Amino acid sequence: MEKKYLQKIHIEDNSIDELDFVLHDEFGIDTYNNQEFEIIQVGNSSAYGHIVNIDMFMERLQSLKEKGATHIEMEYHCDHIGYDISAFHVRPSTDEEINTFEKAKSAKDEVDRKRAELQRQLRELDDIKGEYANEDLPF
Repeated sequence: MEKKYLQKIHIEDNSIDELDFVLHDEFGIDTYNNQEFEIIQVGNSSAYGHIVNIDMFMERLQSLKEKGATHIEMEYHCDHIGYDISAFHVRPSTDEEINTFEKAKSAKDEVDRKRAELQRQLRELDDIKGEYANEDLPF
């Protein structure tokens, strides 16, 4: 089967933070004066994170799209009650990009192979040294 290569070109990192405060502002909840609130959820969801206003999220995505992004990666950040977003332009790789990548990958694989062989040889030498550990050698 033919292997396909894609270029994943980083455009920008972005984040949507403090979504709890954003929600307070959106619905006029005054937590500074100890106004309490409770969210009553109807139904079960399968997502983990914090709710985000769709219009705000779409504006953020549209901004990233205008900068050339075609895809995003997104991760919930519990410390900041928000989402870290990385935007990418993803497209098929050119033949030149594939050749450059494969050469670099082969060179790395060769270095890794040599490193593993040298580490194996060092372990072997350490084992030999261990056989003579009880002898009174001058060095």
